[in-house]
Formats: sequence, structure tokens, C-alpha cells
Amino acid sequence: MNPTNRDNKSERTELFVGVILFLCIFFSALRVPFDTDFFWHINAGAASMTQKAPLLHDQFSFTSFGADWVNHSWLAQIIFYLIFRWFSFRGVMIFVAILATTTMILIYLQMRGSALMRAFLMILALLISALVWSPRPQLFTLLCFSLLILLVRNYEQSPTRKKFIGIVLLFIIWSNLHAGFSIGIAYLGLFFFGKLMDSFLAKGERELNRRQFVSFLSLFAICTLAVCINPNGLNIWKVQFETVSINSLQLYIDEWASPNFHNLSQQPYLWTWLIFVFSLAISDRHLQLKKLLPILFFGALGFLSKRNFAPFAIIIFPVLSDLIVGIYERYLKGWLELQSKSKLSRVVKIEPKPVIQKLINLSFAALLMFVVAGKIIYLGNPVVINAYENKLLPKLAYEAISVKGIPAGNVLNSYNWGGYLNWKNADIKVFVDGRTDLFGDVIIEDWLEMVSAGDNWHQLFENYNINWTFLEKGSPINQILIENGWLIYYEDDMATILIND
Repeated sequence: MNPTNRDNKSERTELFVGVILFLCIFFSALRVPFDTDFFWHINAGAASMTQKAPLLHDQFSFTSFGADWVNHSWLAQIIFYLIFRWFSFRGVMIFVAILATTTMILIYLQMRGSALMRAFLMILALLISALVWSPRPQLFTLLCFSLLILLVRNYEQSPTRKKFIGIVLLFIIWSNLHAGFSIGIAYLGLFFFGKLMDSFLAKGERELNRRQFVSFLSLFAICTLAVCINPNGLNIWKVQFETVSINSLQLYIDEWASPNFHNLSQQPYLWTWLIFVFSLAISDRHLQLKKLLPILFFGALGFLSKRNFAPFAIIIFPVLSDLIVGIYERYLKGWLELQSKSKLSRVVKIEPKPVIQKLINLSFAALLMFVVAGKIIYLGNPVVINAYENKLLPKLAYEAISVKGIPAGNVLNSYNWGGYLNWKNADIKVFVDGRTDLFGDVIIEDWLEMVSAGDNWHQLFENYNINWTFLEKGSPINQILIENGWLIYYEDDMATILIND
């Protein structure tokens, strides 16, 4: 085989593997968009569109009604709302899959090695990242983060004013989409500090000159300030520290909890760490601190909270691919080349003609596209959407009380159902929803005390003037209320609604 044919074959393989890989990723990202936070997000997007300005005060709860709200995701909310209004749940489902797949493509573009090796690593990245693929502004953070890493590395190779401005603009847009821009600032700081340390340890071999030092320091400082160009101003930084200081996040909300590696779905994160440590141990390549420090930082965050798995995946896999390429070149390349020259390998090596190979590849890709289209049609069908809504959300309970009449007064609702109830009926001002940063520890702790029938539940019911409850069946407070004379207004296998008669 001459070099030209070999190169053409390699390009065809690269293209085929890439197309199949990302069709599979897109297929896996197609899900019915019933994340419970989605509903208060599109409510906020609708309110922002109605008032023609970002919603910066609470309109959905009675516990914080009118309070200032640092709505760091206002732009993402508008985007989700418009997609939902124009294309319903099917449109949101496709949009989520596009965001997730684009993020994975940006990771893939930064990786080295053969197409098959990168595909294997991308499957591992998929298993780690897919835990957070839901219709929420967090997806924009993952997309922006993967794009940032690509832009920073391009800027490092050839720093220009255009690339500098591009990174700053990315942060301005990012800070209006989601508060997760803080991980981008953290990455910039770690990358810059690591690069500085690499220069110091290199002892003049790759010394960071004064101009480079000033350019990276300026980039970090300007991006840190540029994120304040949003309707919340400097408060966009305040919400970062307030959110991580809320104990309720770590204690009561699953995505903020530490990983449980007895759960198979969370084990790929641990597998990736083991592969990385093994690869680092046997590779002859020196891993620079500008790459190692972000891995250690975001890896540590992943052990603290499952929601940090995806940023770690974005950081680790381009570096891991480079280590594996080094291992291949050191231990395997020579042996494989020797084997490929053997007579036996030439005898058993049978390849179809290029035309036939192209036909097979196109047929397989077309079949997979057909399967993807089928999933979109199936999951977007109103009958299927309705079935999932009945299964995952208290739709039947809400419809029942909407016929009987929504009880008057303040409601103690499920944390997970707050946004859904307000989306169903704007007149229902809920006790709490997924905006933990708005409610804070006091309200969340009071909510928990009541639903778990704590010692102070009765006093809190009086303090908040609770007239009815809309909670999961089996909530501890339900039986206590019934014993205290409350009536069952509605009950099914999912929800129990009680009223104080």
C-alpha cells in the first residue's frame, strides 16, 4: 500500500469512527426533558420575556416572594423557554442532545492518538458526563468550559489580540448563561500558576518571558472582572460563595452529594482515575504542572460532589490521550510495526475495495441516523411525553385538585415539585423549589424539619401559616397531620395532598 492510499484510508477511518461515535453520543443524550428544575427555569424565562428584562426578584414562592434573586442563568432560561414555546418537549430534548454532543466534540478535538483509542476514551467520558445531561443551564457551563480549554491552548501557542478578546467575550456570555463560569476562572488561574511553576522549574529551558507573564496575568484579571458584565453586577461573584456555603446542598440534594462508588453508574469516574495514575506511572512523558494542577483540582471537586464529574472529564481526557500515545510509542509501536511486516500478517490481511468499504460505512451510518430519528419521534410523541410525566411527576395529583379546586392558603410542597407546581399554575406560590441559593439554609432547614415531622414542626406550621401540603406519599409528616385532624384531599401512589379543615 503506497503512502497516499494509506493516508486516505486513515482519513476515512477517522471520519467513520467520528461520525459513528457522535451519533451514539447524540442518541444517548436524547432523553425526555423532565428534570424538576427545568420548570422553574422556563417560568423565569417566560417572566423575563414578559417584563422585557431579566427576572431578578422572586415571583414563585411565598416564603421569599419579592426578595432579590441573583438570577445568574437568565439568558439560558430565555433560550430554554423559547425553544419550549416553539418546539415543545421534543425541541428541548434535541437541544439538550446538541449541547451535550458539541461539548464532547470539543473534548475529542483536543485528544491525540488513533480514532479507535480516542473513541474508547470518549465512551468513558460519556459515562462520566451523562449523569448531568438534563435541560438545565449547567449544560452551557460544560460547553463553555470545553471551549475555553481549547481557546486557552490556542492562545498559549500563538497569543494574539483577537484570541485574547475571544476568551474575554466567552466569559461575558458565560456569566449570563450560568454561574459555573467560576470553574473557568479557576482553570485560568491554575493554568497560569502551573505555567509559571513550569517555567521556574525548567531552569531557563522554557522560561516564561515578561511579555508572556503580563499577557496571562492580564487575561486572568480582565476575565475575572468581565464576568460582572451582567444584570447582577458584582453579585454574580457573591452568589458563588453563598451557594457553596449552604449546608443543605451537600446534605439533602443528591447531585451535590459525594459519589457513592458502590453505584455502578458512578464508577467510571473512579476507573478514569485508575487509568490516569497507571498511565502516568509507566509513561516516559513529563506531565507539566499547567496540566496536572487543573486535573488535581477538578478531580478533588469530583470526590466532593457528583455534579463536578463532567468538568473533570473535560479536563482529564485530552491529557490522558497524550499519555496513552506516549505509552504506545514507547512500548507497542515498534512491535506492531514488526508484526505488520511478517508474511503471515500479509497473508491474512484481507481488505475490501475502497468503494465497498465506503458503501458499508455509509450504510451503517445511515442505519444509526435512522435509529436516532426514531428515538426523537418516539420520545417526542405526546402520548409518550404524557406517560413519562405521569410516571415522573405528580401530574395526576395536580389535575385532580385542579378539578376539585386548588386549596386556599400556603402550601408545604415537595422540594422536587415546587417548580412543576408553579409551572402548572402560577397562582400556586410554593414553599420552596430548586433555587437553593435564594432560600438559604434557614428556609431549607425549616422545610426539612416540617416534612420529616421534627420536634418543632407544629410551631413552624403556625409560623409559615401552612394550610395544605403537597408531598410525596410516605412523607413522615403526612401521618402526623392526619392524626392531628388534617384531611386527605387527594392521594395516589406518588403524592398525598392534605388540607387543614
